[in-house]
Amino acid sequence: MGRNEKIAQIAVQAAVGEIAAKVPGGSTALAVVQAVFKNYTDRRAQELFASIGERIGAEDWDAAAKKLEKNIGQPWFDETIEAGFRDIIECVTPEARRCIGFLVAEYLVRERKPDPTFRKVGWLLRESDGEALRTFSEICKMYVELIDRAGAGLRVLVRTSRRSKEPALFWLAVLKDDSSTLGRRIAEPANLEESVRALVAHRIANYWTGLSSRTFEGDPILKFNPTDDDVFRLLGSCLRAWDQQEPDVSSTP
Repeated sequence: MGRNEKIAQIAVQAAVGEIAAKVPGGSTALAVVQAVFKNYTDRRAQELFASIGERIGAEDWDAAAKKLEKNIGQPWFDETIEAGFRDIIECVTPEARRCIGFLVAEYLVRERKPDPTFRKVGWLLRESDGEALRTFSEICKMYVELIDRAGAGLRVLVRTSRRSKEPALFWLAVLKDDSSTLGRRIAEPANLEESVRALVAHRIANYWTGLSSRTFEGDPILKFNPTDDDVFRLLGSCLRAWDQQEPDVSSTP
């Protein structure tokens, strides 16, 4: 057995066992399910370690696994690999799976166990497609940029009033002492409503209830808890790493 396979088995064996135990029928049926599932999980393990490899400077997924093998048995390592692998197994798109790999790598580099911040980011990523990732990337950029400038206060996502004839835009605001600091405005994406629902569903934001829209020069739609600042910093870091790997379609002939 190769050294990389030892690491993958931390999660693969448990997952295969859980699935196979639920399948009715004789040994042939179980063997088929186990073989199919093993092929699937092997591919996901390779994707996970390929992204980790990009973060730690390994040339490919196998080299990344070999580089990290010495950490097997460390609680921070085993728990992070298992949590990340379960996220990547349930992830719907290769773009988001790459982001999950970067998420796992961040915690491995810091030698940290998965925490609520890790779980919130993982939950959001595993159900996101490329379009959703781009919208979340814009929100993270605006969020981090504004809180670094405005500091403490209520964080609010705002969009152009539906009663206005202005172009559809959205932005972030920080409310403090009945006055607001507004971030830059960018074009509202077609999937904003869907992205808003995802943030609320994963407990990263709540629907807005409160002050008049005049406070923010638009319609507030979400409010964020300042305790989730680290969620947006971590999510933004994962999305930035993914975005830097994406081809520049504007330069394609």
